[in-house]
Amino acid sequence: MAHNMHAEPSFRQAREERWTLSRRDVRLGAEWARWLYYLILVEFVAAPILTLVHDTYRTEVASFSLPQLIRGLLLGAIVLCLTQVSIPARWGLQLFVPVLLMALYSAVLTVVAAAPKENAIATFRMVYPCLVGIAAYIVLCCGFLSEAAIQRLGWYWLLSYFISQLLALRTGQMAYKSEHAAAGLGSSPSAADGLILLVPFFLLARRWRPRDLLAIGIALLAASLTMRRTAMLGVLAATLAGAMVRALRRGSGFRAKLAGVLLPAAIYFGFTYALTTTGWGTDFSKRLADMDLRQAGTGAGRTVVWQSGIDHLLHRGLLRNIVGEGEGGYAEAMVRRIGFSVAAHNGWLTLAAAYGLIGLVLYLTFLRRLGSIMLRARRLNDSTFEVLVSVLAGIVCAEATQGFLLSPSAVPTYVLLGLVLAKNSRAVLRRSAQSMARTATFRGLMQADLKRPAG
Repeated sequence: MAHNMHAEPSFRQAREERWTLSRRDVRLGAEWARWLYYLILVEFVAAPILTLVHDTYRTEVASFSLPQLIRGLLLGAIVLCLTQVSIPARWGLQLFVPVLLMALYSAVLTVVAAAPKENAIATFRMVYPCLVGIAAYIVLCCGFLSEAAIQRLGWYWLLSYFISQLLALRTGQMAYKSEHAAAGLGSSPSAADGLILLVPFFLLARRWRPRDLLAIGIALLAASLTMRRTAMLGVLAATLAGAMVRALRRGSGFRAKLAGVLLPAAIYFGFTYALTTTGWGTDFSKRLADMDLRQAGTGAGRTVVWQSGIDHLLHRGLLRNIVGEGEGGYAEAMVRRIGFSVAAHNGWLTLAAAYGLIGLVLYLTFLRRLGSIMLRARRLNDSTFEVLVSVLAGIVCAEATQGFLLSPSAVPTYVLLGLVLAKNSRAVLRRSAQSMARTATFRGLMQADLKRPAG
């Protein structure tokens, strides 16, 4: 009986021991973890500035843009730091595995791709945000970065974009030939779509705060000033999804329920007023009219491009539909079909064309794991669930345009996912520790009962 009391440790116990050892190793490499923290700050601070400089002056060195070169150096530094620290509870990072496998597959396709350089850039765009997310996970576990600091970084990105829009309006840099529209950050489409992915940052607090509502209002206004329909739809979807889930959450207070009612109403009446009484509304109405298929609208030619792209997929053969054809193949197909090179303007179509069924399966695996984490987060007594609902709503809308996976503006979302994974790992380990404590208590009672003299 005594021998059975000291049986082999359970899986949960072994996992807890691995976590303890990893934390000790991280302390030994604390300086490297601190460098990861500095690199994340550099990425957040430099990204809007680099985008603005590149899109304004078109800076290139050896046919690579300045942001690509700077991020390449940051990638090397992050990899160096990651090799020097142990990753706490690395089982918590399984979310990123499908994206890293897809990056590896993209690197293999570079050999046969029609545009090897574009394929290499696509590989980099998959690897870099993932490693930044892993770095954020480690830094959060080590305590160098807090949830409040991450929200401040989200504020920095939002205000950088919005202020650049105001400067563009003041200097006459128009978008879509309208004096009431400005793309901001040098008219970068990816930066405009990045507004969609910033909304979840302002849902991190468990309850609504005035500054969170102000940030969401600025995001909605900034998206409206771009006149990019997908950006506007994405910011709206991410906002309403998070607000509705928060209002319906069990135990949510009166403020959350009131915001869940007033926020959609305020957005509706504000948009209706702007559309019907302002010059911005007059110009944007023309953009909306182009989406009316009954009036021969083409969505700025997107319906033509999508029809041609789907037709290309249906006729390129089974093998290419399974393995893909790498970057550049879709553009060459468009030259043959419609006479000029054009991007797919749809994330799903881009993935299917370049990476085939293999790429789609890997990406869907990533989304499935994200959905599983979201469902598990319902048990946490914080805002994680509504944050992830907002993230998924934003990703779905982002895929309707340039896409999330290959977007340079996806880095903040991966940092946010690093925060969610760190919180999730701590919750799992806390439950494991509680279970182990109950087991130890039970064993102590059993041993005391066995030592008690009979009769």
